[in-house]
Amino acid sequence: MKQSFIQRSIEKIHSSKIQLVSFDIFDTLLCRPTLFPADLFYLMDDGVRDILNYRNIVFSKIRPVLELDARKLHPHLEDITLDEIYEYFSQFYGIPRKKALQIMHLEMKIEEKYLKPRKIGLELYREAKKSRKKIILVSDMYLSLEFIERILRKNNYLVYDKIYLSSQERITKHSGKLFDLVLEEIRLPPSSMLHIGDNQQSDIQIPKAKGMKTIHVPKASVVFLYKQRSLWNNLEIHQLESPLRICLGLVANKFFDDPDEQRNYQAIFHGDAYIIGYYALGILLFSLAKWLLENTTLQKHDKIFFLLRDGFMPQKAYNLLQKHYPRSSPSEEMFSSRRLLSPLQNLYPHDFITSTFEFINAKVTIASFITQRLGEGFLADYKKKIIETIGPLDRKASSCREELRKFFLDFREEIENSLQKSRKIISKYYNKRIKGCQNIALYDVGFCSSFQHILTPIYQNIHGYYIHADYERMIDLGRTYLSQQVFSGKQNSRLNNLRRVKPEENSTNIFYELFFSSLSPSCIGLTSDQEAKRIKPIFSETEFSSHAKKTINKIQKGMLDFVCELESLFEDDIKKLHLTYDTSLHVIHTFIVQPKRIDAKILQKMVFKDEQNLGPKASYSFLSLWPQGYRAIYPLKYSVISHLRSHVAFHKKLKLFCEQHSLLKKGILSTFYLKFIYPTSWFLYKKFTRKFYA
Repeated sequence: MKQSFIQRSIEKIHSSKIQLVSFDIFDTLLCRPTLFPADLFYLMDDGVRDILNYRNIVFSKIRPVLELDARKLHPHLEDITLDEIYEYFSQFYGIPRKKALQIMHLEMKIEEKYLKPRKIGLELYREAKKSRKKIILVSDMYLSLEFIERILRKNNYLVYDKIYLSSQERITKHSGKLFDLVLEEIRLPPSSMLHIGDNQQSDIQIPKAKGMKTIHVPKASVVFLYKQRSLWNNLEIHQLESPLRICLGLVANKFFDDPDEQRNYQAIFHGDAYIIGYYALGILLFSLAKWLLENTTLQKHDKIFFLLRDGFMPQKAYNLLQKHYPRSSPSEEMFSSRRLLSPLQNLYPHDFITSTFEFINAKVTIASFITQRLGEGFLADYKKKIIETIGPLDRKASSCREELRKFFLDFREEIENSLQKSRKIISKYYNKRIKGCQNIALYDVGFCSSFQHILTPIYQNIHGYYIHADYERMIDLGRTYLSQQVFSGKQNSRLNNLRRVKPEENSTNIFYELFFSSLSPSCIGLTSDQEAKRIKPIFSETEFSSHAKKTINKIQKGMLDFVCELESLFEDDIKKLHLTYDTSLHVIHTFIVQPKRIDAKILQKMVFKDEQNLGPKASYSFLSLWPQGYRAIYPLKYSVISHLRSHVAFHKKLKLFCEQHSLLKKGILSTFYLKFIYPTSWFLYKKFTRKFYA
């Protein structure tokens, strides 16, 4: 059986031939929670502006250049100190020495705060301590010896014989002279010394050339970028926004610390639902919650209501980060669904009846259709009359549209009484929640702002926060007067109309609604307990299979863990991590558009019900709404379906053209072609797509 990286390394450390173990410090024993060390300078930007009282300076862009230029002033030295870097900063930029020192101390404070033990480095260090062999630390670093010793003590690296530091000795590992000094002072055969480090050149090749044994522990960010090259290969990683690189640093340190960990690196998320949540959706959830907190603080809302079920995860993240925004609005959850709000949408019987028949799904039965619009109570009370007037309850509603319309018109008074009773209970519920609030906010995924549109005439000052808004549809519906903000930064007309939407955009919306939502059933109505004077919700049947629930639970745990760990690590600096919508969407959007087979298979068996459109027993396969995922899992079948779909579309157009111009009668086109080839193509298409559309 092949040994793991840790096992092989431990064997080397405990080998009887080794008398001394040497460790690199940075990225081996200690690591920063960022993709690149310079990303920490981003957290200094606001502090530097305050010290210099100059708002236009971007210190994170200047600091790496300062170091390079300061080194050019000391060509005779192999390494310089942090003092020399800031001395150059003071002289070149005309900064008073006192203020330059303040900025230097700010950098040291940031480094001390965020330098943490690297998991794999700490494990190897403990093994070296167990072996009772001599331990030394060798590092190329501009920080002072006293400062590094303080950080090592803070992180429980207490046992070592000596630190060899390039800023102290003015020679580096990279040139090999620092190792020469070590060999000269230690006076042990090079073959009895083992050096452990992350840099291929200065920690592996150079000590090897001097006869030392080595263990290469590539830093987590290097492993991350190598293993994730399918995601980042077309994007210059250095061009990413610093906040995203900081978030990716958290991902790298968590999942890519061990270079030899057994994972399937052909996939982005290694076929793990938890990693999808942590890595892809966690970044998006954090940026959404932060955006909500910043805006509710600015707008001074009395409350923000997260509409259930879509607001479930955003509210959790909002509450988690709220302590960093003490002036933000308190949050509450609020029941909302299309079926619950149906009685409030049309206040006049004629309007209700007209809107009811705008869209009837071909699969909906009469029982489901009436229950969705008027509730189970109405169906029970008028069951006998419905059967007499329209027919069996399991009959398809689309096949008896006129009979249904006549029934609704004949029983207009009874329907209005039922609706009035429902409106009274619904209004009582919302009055109780909104009572005493003059300026309230709502969060929902968005699109047409139906809930806000219904409540605004009643409660006036309502501000909506949405991920997306279908502005064209809102114009059609006359809802442009609504006060709202959109997280995506644009009101995109293509995001709601499934006939016009791009496949990847439609899939993105499905991911939002599925993974940000509560697993509990939808609230489809409210009932009033007259004795206890309580309003109780009526829930639909369970909408998810057990497999779907298990998968979604894992994904949601990963999302929340990411927000928790980011918040606990960065604390007060969390406000500085400004992620735009497009930036936070990058990982999940890449997964949606170009999924790997192993990752897509996580969601393969997910099935959820659509009681609103198809009835209580109807369900959707997740892959039927995510064609890119279906293509990744079934590439051959997908290509056949696409081919057949194009054939069917062509034959439909050809048949219509022939019928319009009477070409069949004139004998210009073969009757056999149109009467045999077209039906055959259609039959095969339906057969292949039967499983695709569950």
